[in-house]
Amino acid sequence: MFMRRILNNQAPQVHGDGNQTRSFTFISDTIDGTVTSLVRNEAVGEVLNIGNQVETSILELANNIISVAGKEGELKPELIPYSEFYGRSYEDLRRRVPDISKARRLLAFEPRVTLREGLDLTYQWYLKESAP
Repeated sequence: MFMRRILNNQAPQVHGDGNQTRSFTFISDTIDGTVTSLVRNEAVGEVLNIGNQVETSILELANNIISVAGKEGELKPELIPYSEFYGRSYEDLRRRVPDISKARRLLAFEPRVTLREGLDLTYQWYLKESAP
């Protein structure tokens, strides 16, 4: 949603204060971890988290996408109170970070694509797909 808004010269809308954190994994890392878990005997019968443990605030994510799009100075994230979007009873998780220690141990899994690289690749894809 952030990228679509930024591509349309609209400010990304961040719910809450933007300090909630998430961990973002690029699709190629997810595929690598999933395929590796399918072919490694060590993974049979195991439950594994495939992901990235680098935490990024949602506000930082929005600002990174603005930067990738070259829109610094033009756009800035717009904070939207949760109550305006979800209602008064909504409670957000402040942190979402997968524990990938078992995947590291059993599969030697390690995410390779940084957030910035993934955002660059995703933004380029959006530009290509939205071109006339």
